[in-house]
Amino acid sequence: MYKQTADAVMCILLPDSETAAFRTKGGLLYVDEWNSLQHPVASAFLAAVYSDYMQSSRKTELSCSGQGFSPSDLRKFAKSQADYLLGSNPMKISCLVGYGDRYPERVHHRGTSIPEDVDTGMDLIESYEIPMDCLIPCKFWRNSNMRLLIRRFGVAEMNCETCQLKELELEPREIKDVLRCILHTIFFHRTLSLVRPKDVDCDFFEITYVQCGLPELEKEVDEKINQFVAWVEKHPNRSSQVCLSFFDEKNKLPSWFGNKTERIYWEQWFINLHVISPKRHGKSHSSKALTNIGGQALEESSSRRAALESSIHEVLFQIINFANEKKDHIPPIPDRIFNHEISIPSTN
Repeated sequence: MYKQTADAVMCILLPDSETAAFRTKGGLLYVDEWNSLQHPVASAFLAAVYSDYMQSSRKTELSCSGQGFSPSDLRKFAKSQADYLLGSNPMKISCLVGYGDRYPERVHHRGTSIPEDVDTGMDLIESYEIPMDCLIPCKFWRNSNMRLLIRRFGVAEMNCETCQLKELELEPREIKDVLRCILHTIFFHRTLSLVRPKDVDCDFFEITYVQCGLPELEKEVDEKINQFVAWVEKHPNRSSQVCLSFFDEKNKLPSWFGNKTERIYWEQWFINLHVISPKRHGKSHSSKALTNIGGQALEESSSRRAALESSIHEVLFQIINFANEKKDHIPPIPDRIFNHEISIPSTN
């Protein structure tokens, strides 16, 4: 009986078996959302051990519903899971802290191997409310370089599509113009219900974008942008992200604490910004020197703004291409706009 059970488990692990368990697009064994790496790690170990057992016992074939598999097939599976965890995944990020060029730098659980005074970048109590579909909702981030937080335990994919937009270098006074343009462009391309679109011209750039014509959405966007501007004033000359997440809600199973809903994040957009202070030129008492400095400053400002305008165009095309190419994951279209949240760095 035990041997039959062991054989059945191995058949579940093999990707070409008829009884194969579910895998992500990148090939990671996916069994449970709250133990997303424990299962593939344990399964890889078991497959390697069972492969050794087959070789030492001279068992040349594992039968799975009439299909035959060899010890090397089990080792191939084990290696595929290890390779995924060490960086051979769609995001090219290692799940093992300290291994490779890219790995999680602000892990979710402190564990016994991390000093207790290390800032993990998250509130420990809030972390238990995090769904795994997009790995970590933006609103729980706690540091300015949020790109270090978006891969909890390094799991690089689930059911959530993500788009990292090109980083834009801009001055504080340009933030509102740029964020309005980008956020409303995303909303317009992800609002698939009936709206009354309206054209809006940027204040600082020769760019026209489209809003959905929803006053409540415009108010929400402006409020979040104002919060971000306030954060920038306290943290000048830093790179940061604004995250727009779309999600669905589903009811959890009833418990003693009543019914709860959980958010299933199906798409996230990361707007990467590097806010710089305006360049200051040295003082001069000479009128000619002042004229030269003024002309030079104007030329530099015009050149910088032209470069930024070109980069904004690239970002807008990036949004359009992503929105047109990524559609299979979108849930049923609601009457109005999809559930969403706009997240900015914490003010704490």
